[in-house]
Amino acid sequence: MYYFWAAVGKRMDITHIPDSYDGFETYNQTYEQEHFAYAAANQRVADATRAMLLSWFPKGVRSLANTAVPALLDTPLLNALGWQPAPAALTQLLKTSLKIRSRLLRKLPPRSLSDFFADQAIRSYPQGYGLTDIGPNTWLNELNRHYDDQSESL
Repeated sequence: MYYFWAAVGKRMDITHIPDSYDGFETYNQTYEQEHFAYAAANQRVADATRAMLLSWFPKGVRSLANTAVPALLDTPLLNALGWQPAPAALTQLLKTSLKIRSRLLRKLPPRSLSDFFADQAIRSYPQGYGLTDIGPNTWLNELNRHYDDQSESL
């Protein structure tokens, strides 16, 4: 992952990219210590994201999933979001479960087909969408006016 994202950064002309995973980890830890802080805006975005994620689960499982979400985050991030940590036993259970899952997946043959999320149908738009299908109506009206103006000038 480090080499992939370092290459992306270089292609974006980002300078001062650490030259190793360890260097990046040190940079990341220092950045968190200096910049991560609670803000109400952080919590609003995180709460909305959490609600969207939970909506994907069946109703009977949502409460457990809601309790489990913070177990996947570290303390600096939880503090910046204003969230309470998950119960310690649940956090340990999830960490152990994910480690077991990763060990099992390593033993399976490599996938022959991609399972990338961008290749899957979007629940909100199962037939796909165009830019004019999304956004508030005022935005759509402005977009349509812009395209009308452009076509008139041609």
